[in-house]
Amino acid sequence: MDSRASTSEGLEGYRLSINGRRLTPGRVNELELGEENRITLLPLKGESVRASLYIDGVEVIDRGRPYENPEAVEWRWRPDDPTGIHRLTLKIEGGGEYLFEIYGRR
Repeated sequence: MDSRASTSEGLEGYRLSINGRRLTPGRVNELELGEENRITLLPLKGESVRASLYIDGVEVIDRGRPYENPEAVEWRWRPDDPTGIHRLTLKIEGGGEYLFEIYGRR
């Protein structure tokens, strides 16, 4: 993996999204971010997933399972400043570590 973002290799079978917008590994994702943002990791095969999420080096601890998709993991992220570049590190238990970059705008 390079320092910017991972490739989609190995992330097969999962979808990571912020506020309903899918993140694409391997490029900078430009998104509208608010004061509170929902980040969802959805396993496409319907199996339950366990994962940790770090944004700009800090673990996002506000984590749960969405009622409508109990096999998914959802985090609530409240950035000090949603604008600019943010680096996300996703660690899937038994599945590896993946890097994403997002460019936040209001």
